Amino acid sequence: LKESANRLRLSMDAAKAGSWTWDLETNEVIWDDRMQEIFGFVPGTYDGTYESWKKCVHPEDVDEADRQTKEAVENRTEYDFEYRLNLQTKDKVWRTVRAQAIVVSKDKGEGIRMAGFCEDITQRKQAEEELQASKDYLSNIINAIGDPVFVKDDECRFILANDSLCEILGIERENIIGKTLGESLPDNQMKHFLEIDNMVLESGQENLSEELLTGSGGKILTIITKKTRYVDEQGNRFLVGTIRDITERKQAE
Repeated sequence: LKESANRLRLSMDAAKAGSWTWDLETNEVIWDDRMQEIFGFVPGTYDGTYESWKKCVHPEDVDEADRQTKEAVENRTEYDFEYRLNLQTKDKVWRTVRAQAIVVSKDKGEGIRMAGFCEDITQRKQAEEELQASKDYLSNIINAIGDPVFVKDDECRFILANDSLCEILGIERENIIGKTLGESLPDNQMKHFLEIDNMVLESGQENLSEELLTGSGGKILTIITKKTRYVDEQGNRFLVGTIRDITERKQAE
């Protein structure tokens, strides 16, 4: 038992998690030292009441956290959710925890206690938010480019398409991503595009071609397409392409 307890403690410490129990008959809540530290208490100073826990939760999250907890008690179910604490880090970031718990019942189904743990996921959430901000920043830049820009995977399926590409094709983004557009373009055009795609993916040599493209409303456009290969750290190959619509220039010539 001591060995199992030590392994559990090491696992909890590695996860920066604290454990707790809530006696549903006496309403007493017991937190271990790590749990108290996560919530900003000096170990041994938490008074062990449900209301004290609610005061620790961020005002914007407290109602949902309270609802989730009471719903789990009422339905005798597990819960797993994230919420912010009414506590900031040194970097002025709201501390965020992930809470998981189960209700331990008597034989007749009457709740006796709830037990669970809280994991401090502030750094992970901060990293996720920074990553999302970077993605949004990149997406805004790509969509601000006047020429169509796209990225395909090694099976020639679109994984990125900017607003200009959607506009020139007259197709919504959700109908482009994950597809080759073989069902939307004439066979001769699609065959030509795929031949060049595969050649660039295999050879790694950049390709610059003047081509015909059936655009929005069935209009035949003359375009110059530039395609290059990108290989990530895992060795996955991607096709990066840009399109320049030169239809008016060709007509003028």
